Amino acid sequence: MGCRKDVDTEIMKAAKNSPQLEAVFMSVNFFKLTALGCQRSHRYRDLAKNDVEFVSCRKTGTARFRKVHASLMKLFALTEGREMDKIGKNCFSSERRSLVDRDQEAMIARDTLERYSGSKIELFRSYLLLTNFGRYVDYYAKSRGVPVYEGAMFKVAHCPEEDISILDLKIGSPAAALVADVCAFLPFKSALLLGMCGGLRRHYRIGDYLVPVASIRGDGTSDFYFPPEVPSLANFLVQRAATAVLEDKSINYHIGITHTTNKRMWEFNEQFKDRLKANRAQAIEMECATLFLASYRHKLPLGALLLISDLPLDRAKTKESSEVVFEKHTKEHVELGVLILNKTREMLKAHVKGASRGYEGKAADVTA
Repeated sequence: MGCRKDVDTEIMKAAKNSPQLEAVFMSVNFFKLTALGCQRSHRYRDLAKNDVEFVSCRKTGTARFRKVHASLMKLFALTEGREMDKIGKNCFSSERRSLVDRDQEAMIARDTLERYSGSKIELFRSYLLLTNFGRYVDYYAKSRGVPVYEGAMFKVAHCPEEDISILDLKIGSPAAALVADVCAFLPFKSALLLGMCGGLRRHYRIGDYLVPVASIRGDGTSDFYFPPEVPSLANFLVQRAATAVLEDKSINYHIGITHTTNKRMWEFNEQFKDRLKANRAQAIEMECATLFLASYRHKLPLGALLLISDLPLDRAKTKESSEVVFEKHTKEHVELGVLILNKTREMLKAHVKGASRGYEGKAADVTA
């Protein structure tokens, strides 16, 4: 069922007395957009400085109509704040505005992931391993016979046979937030961080594993997702899968709370060390609080399996000690991550409670 009038023609008529508005329409290629297969009519107010007239527009229920809507939003952004408020109240519901914003965010997120990873979006699989170490990506790619991709920031590899992608996000909470934000628009069913941490208990040993249930928000970045009173919790289902795999393999592990910090060279700050002792965290790292809250915000089931790489309250990590940890534990850590994701796959198929990708529309193409 077609429109009575081409939307382009109607908007052109509305802008004929306003060179400024006409230039805006041209700049966003508005005249190339048409509304086809319309079902009902909607009205948008086209504001020029000295006259107001209504423009009839047709809704298609397709992405093409959203492009028309986005173009109008760009136009309205040029009007005064008072007029924008009037338009927002009279012509645009918050739902329609949010649909445009989500579409634009999804487009930018996918573009950013491709640019930063050097990999096409289509290559990403259903399950995601995150890590801080390029060596983990190299090991995974070599052991599976798949290529490594590297972009402006990330290094990734994809294994179609296992339906797993592994991504090196580098270090720190800002990088963790970026990964969570851009990956939220891909159809990942669950994700697991393979990271390292400093153990803060005397009975811990280098090479032990820690399954964090929560993280103290010392990062600052997580404040962008939720207010301070919201706790940063790992996804229950993913951590349940992690402990099940570790139990099955009879591997020594600990359960506890980590302190996520945004400062790497904290070992020589006595005041900060006193804070660590006071808050009784079991380990310290630089990404978990951000990843847990960002993934909760985006409804992506995400957990972590951390390797205790050092005991920083006794001795700071060195280049030599770090190399020993990599040589001894890289293979085991990565393979455990694969087993954990496979376990989450089984649990998801069995509809075990604790994971959901039901979303308010932001990543509507993602299914659990």
